[in-house]
Amino acid sequence: MKKILFAAFLVVSALTLNAQEKTNKAEVTEGPEIQAKKSYLSNVIGNDATGYYITRYVKSKLLLEHINKDLVTDKSVEIPVKKLMYKENKRSYYGITMIGKNLYMLSSVNEKESNKVTLFAQAIDKSTLVPDDELKVIYSYTYAENRGGSRRSRAIEAYQSYQFFYAISDDESRVLFYRNIGASETNPKEKMHLYVFDEKLKSQWENEVELPYEAALFSIDGVRVDNDGNAFLTGTEYQDRKTSRESR
Repeated sequence: MKKILFAAFLVVSALTLNAQEKTNKAEVTEGPEIQAKKSYLSNVIGNDATGYYITRYVKSKLLLEHINKDLVTDKSVEIPVKKLMYKENKRSYYGITMIGKNLYMLSSVNEKESNKVTLFAQAIDKSTLVPDDELKVIYSYTYAENRGGSRRSRAIEAYQSYQFFYAISDDESRVLFYRNIGASETNPKEKMHLYVFDEKLKSQWENEVELPYEAALFSIDGVRVDNDGNAFLTGTEYQDRKTSRESR
């Protein structure tokens, strides 16, 4: 099993960032202007030897595009975010990311009849920018099983199940997906679930972690994964609930 290293601080410390050295060797290359009304850049996903991958909106349409080395858009595909389905349920679009040399689209579904939330990844063919039909399951979680209590507690867990995050290692060979589980009615400790994959989304390990802090007095500040697949967590523990509420 890979290591999970955790550090907690009673006060929030400011991180000192290394200043970047100035250079007069940088060159700015301007590409052609995009003539489109109500168009704006959504995200710069990444780049490879052929150019750059971005998403942008034109009115209500989301476009995935490839920009070549001459800064000319040579591929553009609409991502039908409002038409994503899984069985009879609508999927929620989360975004497109680049892990290593691979593009993936992330989405999730909440099967309300079974209280089951599933996070999916779809590989994207770089030659066409079209997502693959196969839905790779990152995790699947039935929130009613662990919360057999009140309707409020089940609603809280359903909300928390949607709150997933991910981090990519420096060499882009590992990706860590994680979600907060929080406390239960019988256990006040903070819990989270970690899932580590390689760049081709082959599972490396997963683990549910109970932290030695009350969820109401604790916040997770950052999670990262190194090139070997080890996970690192940092967080802040508060002295009382009032301070916790005011600081979040």
